Amino acid sequence: MPVDDYGVWKGVPVLYDFEYHYEDPESPHLSLYYHDNPNEEPEFDSAFRRKFRDNPPNRNKPMEIPGLFRAAINIKSRGRESRLAYWVDHDMGDHFIVDKLRNLEFGFHPIEQAEGFNGRGLDYIRGNLFATQSGRVLPHDIPGQNNDIIDVLEPEVRKAIDEKATIYLFGSMFSTNNGIHNVHMNQGNVKKFKKDDGVYQDGGLLIQVYTRTTRLVM
Repeated sequence: MPVDDYGVWKGVPVLYDFEYHYEDPESPHLSLYYHDNPNEEPEFDSAFRRKFRDNPPNRNKPMEIPGLFRAAINIKSRGRESRLAYWVDHDMGDHFIVDKLRNLEFGFHPIEQAEGFNGRGLDYIRGNLFATQSGRVLPHDIPGQNNDIIDVLEPEVRKAIDEKATIYLFGSMFSTNNGIHNVHMNQGNVKKFKKDDGVYQDGGLLIQVYTRTTRLVM
């Protein structure tokens, strides 16, 4: 498979943190911290990352929070050849993928082992998830309100945490098994990354809030 260790992780979000322009102007991320035990929230230091924001223990590695998994969600596309577009859909309850997700156990599922998926994950071209032409492109982090990608994502993520929602993260498990990345479209790459194109291997974040499922796809 072009996308290594591709699958879907069902979990519960508890914390988040954005990388702003001054921290990483090239390839910033939303770090969404979560666990996958809905019956017992693990112990963790909620202030851990904040304490080290300006002096991380290792500037070359993302900062994890002991006791939690981390989803690294791109909020800017690196380089001049590509742009990050996003789609938000607050009601996708009639899409066939919803029932498949509800039936999953909590935890990470390699897509070839996820019941009902038949080795197929998200596909933004073939999956009839949304109209691809409707995607919006916003800057990563600029002054002002409601004018950048952080302004769009933060209310959705905060609501998911406040309402103890269930999240579904599509992407690649870290080699350390403590989180997930490639939570973005994984096909249609520019020439030098074309080898990474993965059919039915796109990444994305879906949030289930009560009887409604919110789709946030990056």
